[in-house]
Amino acid sequence: MVNVATSGEQPRPPGVRGDGMMLHQLRALVTVANAGGIRGAARALGVLPASITKSLHQLEAHAQAPLLLPTSGGVTLTEIGQALLVHARLRGAQMARAQEAIESMRGSARGKVALAVTP
Repeated sequence: MVNVATSGEQPRPPGVRGDGMMLHQLRALVTVANAGGIRGAARALGVLPASITKSLHQLEAHAQAPLLLPTSGGVTLTEIGQALLVHARLRGAQMARAQEAIESMRGSARGKVALAVTP
């Protein structure tokens, strides 16, 4: 089955449902991949490991497949996890650019902007 984007949606990797996938879940996947494990990702994000685990379980439910495999030193990504990681990193970069654009438009105004995007 081919996943065709409609009404301005971005195409998704095969098998990934778009309903409800959240930026914080994708950030958890990226951070786990970078840290090599759930505990390290939790420390990096300043959250409890249970929060990371919950986000990853939700992503796995959307993908209808496991994204991580346990190893002796942490976790490794499955093939589907690696494919989703590419898209998660792209989405994170897009959001960083959007935040930079907003900050430059505000001029001297300072602060943080939290943005959420659903695929």
